Amino acid sequence: MRNLRFIIGRNLSAFLDNKNNIILSCLAVAGIMSLYFIFLRDFMFQMVEDRGIPAAQRGVISDRLMVGGLLSIVSAATCLSGMQQRILDKQTGSLHKELAFPISNTSLAFGYVLSSAAISTSYTVLTYILYEFYFYYRYGSELASETAVVILAFIKFASLINAAVLYILTDWIESKADFSSFANLYGTIIGFLAGAYLPYFFYGSWIRRLLFFLPATQMTSIFRQLVLTDLLSGLRPDLNVSQIEHFKRSFGIYLKDLTETDTVESQFQYQLLVVELLLLLACIFYLSRKRRKRTIA
Repeated sequence: MRNLRFIIGRNLSAFLDNKNNIILSCLAVAGIMSLYFIFLRDFMFQMVEDRGIPAAQRGVISDRLMVGGLLSIVSAATCLSGMQQRILDKQTGSLHKELAFPISNTSLAFGYVLSSAAISTSYTVLTYILYEFYFYYRYGSELASETAVVILAFIKFASLINAAVLYILTDWIESKADFSSFANLYGTIIGFLAGAYLPYFFYGSWIRRLLFFLPATQMTSIFRQLVLTDLLSGLRPDLNVSQIEHFKRSFGIYLKDLTETDTVESQFQYQLLVVELLLLLACIFYLSRKRRKRTIA
């Protein structure tokens, strides 16, 4: 436990000491937010209108719909800032020079994942709070305190899952240059793969089947359920139940037809299952690489 606390504290200190890293992370969050307001807001308004949402609720529902996706993207993208320290340590070997005691690979892995998740959680919570101020002053809309607490808890869970996935995906990267290339690619495609920028019905059926098992897609769905459930329930005088359900399926609020198995709890289980499979693959890859090095030696 002492070793784990050391790694987490050391990684967070390294991040906070790097002012450029903090500024770039803030700019990344600002870029993700502005992408919607500058380029996608009118498009989303039109899509929501085509699904029969009343004009009085169109703005707040469109913005809440997109915020659910943006929280998922911010959570995934800001994990890159924390995971960068792992790559620097691998490239320079600086961590082992700082250590005055042996540390296991398991403690190292948990240290990188938890510190990356902590950074991601901080940025995502800040983004969520800013958006809530926006909704309050723009629409007079605010979520129930119970819902807000659940969202904050889920932000922490989502950041932890994103950090674990990113740790596995970057296992093969050995240099800062390779990590920069990977980060550019990852940051570009994660929003589209998560279904945050485009309505879910835009994707082909075979793509939706694949995206269903992507943690980022599940997170977008859950965030949207949390920020929209109360608003959509209030539409029943204007829309019937089948129309509301169709709207939820069209925009990926629910990723399947509304059935007993399509719940937030089941979606948590899907995410954990995917991470467990990725961890298994990472272990297999690590053991095979270790065996190959022994053979060469």
